[in-house]
Amino acid sequence: MTNKVKELIEIIDSRLSTEEGLALPLTAQFLVDCKTELERLEADNAWQPIETAPKDGRYLLMLRYGASLPDILRWDDSISMWADCVFEGSKKSKKAIEKISWEQNIVHWRPLPQQPEGV
Repeated sequence: MTNKVKELIEIIDSRLSTEEGLALPLTAQFLVDCKTELERLEADNAWQPIETAPKDGRYLLMLRYGASLPDILRWDDSISMWADCVFEGSKKSKKAIEKISWEQNIVHWRPLPQQPEGV
């Protein structure tokens, strides 16, 4: 859960229960803010075209054309390809590169979900 969502939940909680036990009305702007944040979260976690994938080394869910399940890959600058392992310097084995050479078939990506708290 993002900090913004936590903040919105705290505001809702504070407006729904007061010391006097009276529910305070939510403002129209607050409801618009909630809707905007939820739409942003949905967009951030939706499948996106591969051309927009960040190449910063973080692992992402990647979907290949025709695949029913995604792969977890990251961009490897040393070989200029999406990879599921790290290559050390010039020790790029032909077998490992062939294993990931299907990367041209990747059509969509999305961020990995956050791990549960306490794990």
